[in-house]
Amino acid sequence: MFESSGTGVGRTALEALVGNVIVGALVILLFGGVAAACVRIAVRTWKDPGRFDETASAFRVRAGKPTSNGLARGVAVFAAQWVCMACAVVLVVIGGGPRPSAWTAAAGVFFAGFFVGFPLLFSISIFNRPRSLVVPYKRNLDRAAIRAAARRS
Repeated sequence: MFESSGTGVGRTALEALVGNVIVGALVILLFGGVAAACVRIAVRTWKDPGRFDETASAFRVRAGKPTSNGLARGVAVFAAQWVCMACAVVLVVIGGGPRPSAWTAAAGVFFAGFFVGFPLLFSISIFNRPRSLVVPYKRNLDRAAIRAAARRS
């Protein structure tokens, strides 16, 4: 039905569009799935103190116990970062093209939100601040308690 031009190597505009839509949809599904899983973990950890150790052990793949405990305390920020990244990817896929658009500018805002999460996670891991972003049952930890837990591990 649709033929390539001349050599048979090139693709028609419709074939290229369909290919881009399929790849874009897969990327959106990937990032959306990761974001949904992170939000689910964050909500469950936020509500149930018994899940804290499970969440911390999930972060312990490459990090030590103090670092993984810090990331688990800041699991809400971690989940928000993935939601921002998923939103940015959706906007980039929607607004993808040779020229920047309003969609691309909006994606930049979400990328900035993703990168703002790193200093917040660092602050939560080291200082347990801002307390409003720390899981409620770990807000009472002070710097000395965090250092003592790091020395025990």
